[in-house]
Amino acid sequence: MKHKMLRSMTLIALLSVMVIAIVGGIAFHVVTTHADAANSITVGSTAQLIGKVALRIPVTVTCTIPAGATWPTSYGNVTISQAGKKIASASGYFGQTCDGTAHTYQVEMSPPPESSPFHTGVAVAIANFYVSYGDPTTGAFTSSYGDTGYVPIKIVK
Repeated sequence: MKHKMLRSMTLIALLSVMVIAIVGGIAFHVVTTHADAANSITVGSTAQLIGKVALRIPVTVTCTIPAGATWPTSYGNVTISQAGKKIASASGYFGQTCDGTAHTYQVEMSPPPESSPFHTGVAVAIANFYVSYGDPTTGAFTSSYGDTGYVPIKIVK
């Protein structure tokens, strides 16, 4: 009886490992994520201070989702940080059109109440975006992204 039980447990463990390996292999094959050279994002060199409590900065994105793609999704964000008595920081989010041409969005943001306020002067921005879709030719789920890295900007009135 112990021998049959041990053999059954070994068989179940072996089958479990095989199922995990197969599912992992399928997931690795079907989902691809990469930085695509055709996709790009830039932030403007200046952000406008609005009423001493908010910022507006232009962000330009170029991305492509192929015609016929299923489940298309695209979004992005930009974060601005500035040194003062404390670090002021805020993020703004946007959805973008991915048709292969450059689109500029005016992204607005305000820091949380406990943050220091922004002021005119030097700051840094970082922006990124994410695009995902079901490829119309292969059926594989594909995603790509882009980011600016940290970029020095000026906050102006």
